[in-house]
Amino acid sequence: MQQTLYISHSKRGKEHFYLDASARYRCIFPCTDTSDRIIKHCVHFKQLKHIRVSDYSTVIFHRPVYSNKLKRLIQHLENQGVNVIADFDDLLFSVEHALESPAYLSGQLSKQQALDMTQNYLKALNLFNKAQVSTEPLKQYIGQCSPKIRTQVTNNRIPAYWSYLSTEHQAHPIDKLKDKVIRYFPGTSHHSANFNSINICLNKILNNNSDIRLEVVGDINIPNDAFPKAQFKQTETVLFDELPALISSSWLTISPLENNIFNQCKSGLKAWESGIFGVPVISSSNPDMERLKCSGLSLTTNINDWEHLILNYKDANNYAASSKAIRQSSAQSVIASDTFKAANSVQLVQILSSNYGPNWLECLYNPTHKLHLKINEQLSQLSQLDNQALITSIDDNITSLNSKFKFHLKNYFEQSSKVRIKRKLLKLKNNPRLFVRDMLKNI
Repeated sequence: MQQTLYISHSKRGKEHFYLDASARYRCIFPCTDTSDRIIKHCVHFKQLKHIRVSDYSTVIFHRPVYSNKLKRLIQHLENQGVNVIADFDDLLFSVEHALESPAYLSGQLSKQQALDMTQNYLKALNLFNKAQVSTEPLKQYIGQCSPKIRTQVTNNRIPAYWSYLSTEHQAHPIDKLKDKVIRYFPGTSHHSANFNSINICLNKILNNNSDIRLEVVGDINIPNDAFPKAQFKQTETVLFDELPALISSSWLTISPLENNIFNQCKSGLKAWESGIFGVPVISSSNPDMERLKCSGLSLTTNINDWEHLILNYKDANNYAASSKAIRQSSAQSVIASDTFKAANSVQLVQILSSNYGPNWLECLYNPTHKLHLKINEQLSQLSQLDNQALITSIDDNITSLNSKFKFHLKNYFEQSSKVRIKRKLLKLKNNPRLFVRDMLKNI
């Protein structure tokens, strides 16, 4: 039987790579797709010593960074007849655009480090004969940087189970007009510059419309006086499986991007993550977003358009039609044939996340994880139960499940804090001036 192995090179490491949105989309989510009947696993590059990589028919290296170990492994796999593929979802390999990368712009890398890192990605890319990328522009840039490589586009998609984690989207769209909350989900602190590009515009909208509120969910730097205090709120990043409740209760979500080549190559995931819940999106235009363009996805390259586009969704008829349109458009970005049944996916996720923590999905598909066999065994048992039996099981064990989830949640945020502290220290080392400037913003 054919088997595919996804290998993440995430800088978060073997313990935390599930926290990396890029690793989730390119390595873990594809494993949920059962439509081709191919067994799929995912691991971190540092876990390879625990498995026989040559047992797989296809091995996909996500964001590979050059090393002698990588070079030897690719040569070995090709000699064994294994199909070896490089995978990129950002413009990390173009030296010409190295200084447009979020890591450099956010101060995590110095100029020389950004250039060196890009060279390492390019050097790694050139070890391969095949590549897959998340967007059409990335395919074009691989063609320019490494013409010999055969490249195909494999768009990002999200598992169907995720869209059932909120019942909020079952409400009538018009109800959203009663509480107009615009939300922005930056994901990482890299997006401070993207958000700040529309600060003045958003401030004007809030000042002129007392019925609109703005909420930023994530760790980005925002000046204390940027928005009217009564209409603005910033919260910490939440668990990925907690996002549906926040997204689906939003009136609108936004995705501002600075106009540069790096951002033109990015995936349009912010569109369908909201769209599957019928929440309209306003975004800076980029090619991958254009795939989903409809009345519920407003795209622009002009910052002066944002006010009109936002206020346009105050109209009840337009909002209802737009909500329906983006829900339909986003369906193409959902993995329809995933591991979980729509009818009981909410209950399955509740049980598995309580028993195994927020990274339960990685445990499920990572054969090197100590919980891999146990979680697969439990999923097999739970999948045989109908929806009512699962609900009864949850009700009977609710105290225990809540206690376990709180324990795993505590560990999750402790791990996240450690990663964040390491990044802060790296910024201090690489760019002390920018580090001090960012710290002063928070005083």
